[in-house]
Amino acid sequence: MKFVLDIDPKKMDEFVLNHPFNHYMKTSFWAEYEKAYEGYETRYAGVEDEEGNLLATTILLKKKFPYAAHPYIYIPTGMCVDYYNEELFHFFIDSLVEYARSEKVTFLRIDPNVERWHKDIDGNVIDDGFNNEYITEYLKERGFRHKGYGNAYNGSWINRFTLKIDISGDMKTIQSKFSKSKVATLKRLDRIGAVTTRHGTREELKYLVMMEYDLTKTQGFKPHKVEFFERLMDKLAGHIIFYVTEVDLKKNLDFLLKEFNSKDVQSDESQKTKRQKEIDECQALLEKYGNKEIIGTAIYVYYGNKSWNLYNYKRDDFYNFSPTDHNHITAIKELKEKGVTLYDMVGFSGKTNKEDPFYGLYYYKRRFGPDYVEQIGEFDYIYDQKDFDRFFFLYRNIRRVRRKIYDTYYRVKKLGKYKEPK
Repeated sequence: MKFVLDIDPKKMDEFVLNHPFNHYMKTSFWAEYEKAYEGYETRYAGVEDEEGNLLATTILLKKKFPYAAHPYIYIPTGMCVDYYNEELFHFFIDSLVEYARSEKVTFLRIDPNVERWHKDIDGNVIDDGFNNEYITEYLKERGFRHKGYGNAYNGSWINRFTLKIDISGDMKTIQSKFSKSKVATLKRLDRIGAVTTRHGTREELKYLVMMEYDLTKTQGFKPHKVEFFERLMDKLAGHIIFYVTEVDLKKNLDFLLKEFNSKDVQSDESQKTKRQKEIDECQALLEKYGNKEIIGTAIYVYYGNKSWNLYNYKRDDFYNFSPTDHNHITAIKELKEKGVTLYDMVGFSGKTNKEDPFYGLYYYKRRFGPDYVEQIGEFDYIYDQKDFDRFFFLYRNIRRVRRKIYDTYYRVKKLGKYKEPK
C-alpha cells in the first residue's frame, strides 16, 4: 500500500460513488465548491495498492483562520475507506496524520460518517451486537481528541444525528412505515389533486429565499441570498434537485364544495363544521393571493445510492396543504428512479423527549418511519495546543456575537415581509 496525493478527480469520484461510506462531501465537486466559495485550498489524497488501484480516498480542505498562527486541515464526513479493514484504515490514518504534520497545521479534523450503534426510533440502543465505538477508541489511542458523544447542537461542524429512510423497496413498502396520520394526509392530497411538486427554475430560487427569510423571524439566523443557492446549484450540477410545490386554490375549493354537498358530509354535523372551516380558509386564501401560489420549496443532493435533504421550506399561510410532505414524497419517488436507496432527512438534536426545544422537528420526521442514526462524532489531532485554543476561542466568540446580532436583527425586531432585491 502507498499513500498518494493529487488523485485524478474523476477517478476519485468514481471510487466514492459506490463505496459503502460514500458521501457527497467526499467528492471533487464538493471540494470545488468549498474552494471557490469558502476559501479552502483543496487536495485529493488516498491509498493505492501496488497496481495503482485505489483502496481509499479523501478530500483535504486547508484553511487559515484570521489571527491563527497556522492553518488547519478538515476532512468532512471522514475518509472514504473501509473502516473495518484495520490494516488499511490504520495505514491511512497514520499517513494523514504525518501529511498534516508536514503541512505545519494547527490541527487535523475528521468527523467520520460511521454509525456508533443501532437505535430504535425512540433513541434506545438495540442489543444486536452492532457497535463501532472501538473505532473511536482507536482514534483516541492514535492521539486524536474526541469531542464526545454529547447531543446536538453542540457546536460540531457536522451534526452526529440524523434520520434516514430506507427507500429500496416499492412505494407501498416505504409508506407502510409512515404514521397513519401521514398516510391519511398524503392520500387526501392525492385525492384532491390541487397540490403539485415539480423541478424549480433558477428564477424561482427567490421563493426558497423568501421562505427561509420568513423562518428567520422565529429562529433568528441569517438567511441566505439567492446567489448562495445559485452557486450551490452550479457547483453540484448533476447531483442536485430544486423543487417547488404549488397549489391550485380554485381546484381545491371546487373539491371542498363538492365534498361538502355529499351525503356523507351533510349527514354528519361535525364533518359539516370541519369542511365549512376548510372552505372558508380556502376562500380567504383565494381572495388574498389569487388562484395559483408557490407554497413550498426544497433542495436535495444525491450521489451513488444516497440522498440528502438540505433545505425544505413552506409558507405558513398554506400549512394545511402540507407542502413539505408533498416535497418529500415527490423526492422519494424521483430519487428511487435515480438508484437512491437511502434517503437522509438530515439532522436533528438526537433527543426524543418532548421537553427538547427541537422536539417538533424530530416528531415531524419520525412520522415518515425513518431509522435513528447516531454517528461517532468529531475528532481533532492537535499539533499546536496553544494555537488550537486560540483558534477556537476566537471561532466560538465570533460565532456567539454573530448569533446575538442575527437573533436581534432577524427575530427580536420581527422583520416585515421579505422584499425581493432589485
